[in-house]
Amino acid sequence: MAVFAPHGVEVRHMPLDAMNSELLLEAYQTWQGWCGARRAPTWRDVDLIAFPPALLPLMTVVDVLDNGDDYRYRYWGS
Repeated sequence: MAVFAPHGVEVRHMPLDAMNSELLLEAYQTWQGWCGARRAPTWRDVDLIAFPPALLPLMTVVDVLDNGDDYRYRYWGS
């Protein structure tokens, strides 16, 4: 478990086979398509419209800078 420093939010790992939400599975598959062989897609690869609309208000897209010493928020839902 880790703590996301800017907000003190705990980040927990969950096995992907434990994901039982069709919306999250769809979002994960979309994300994996953008990643290709990389760990994460570039911002240019991301098209938020491709995600299930019900998830957009719950999402946050953050660039990790300086090996985690800084962050840039690209998008945050309502």
